[in-house]
Amino acid sequence: MQVTIDQLEPEVVAALQRRAQAAGRSLEQELREILLSAARDAPADEPGREKVDAEKAEAWVERLRAVRRELWGERVLPDSAELIRQMRDERTAWLAGGYRD
Repeated sequence: MQVTIDQLEPEVVAALQRRAQAAGRSLEQELREILLSAARDAPADEPGREKVDAEKAEAWVERLRAVRRELWGERVLPDSAELIRQMRDERTAWLAGGYRD
């Protein structure tokens, strides 16, 4: 199949040519790669696609949970919000006092 795109700005074509050259490809091959990548990332209108994506996401989350259990067991780590608040307040007080060594 052949596709033609008219009226591309010269600077866009030049940038694409530089990108192709950096990748060691022809402009045509670089454009194929860009379009292929965009097509893979495009949302699909296929029925059931959302379910597959949700299943992949859940499997990924479960793998992360397994790694967490492996590293820290069932230990619950403390909430860091109070520590962050304290550090922010100390920094703010230090900055309010000026940059003194």
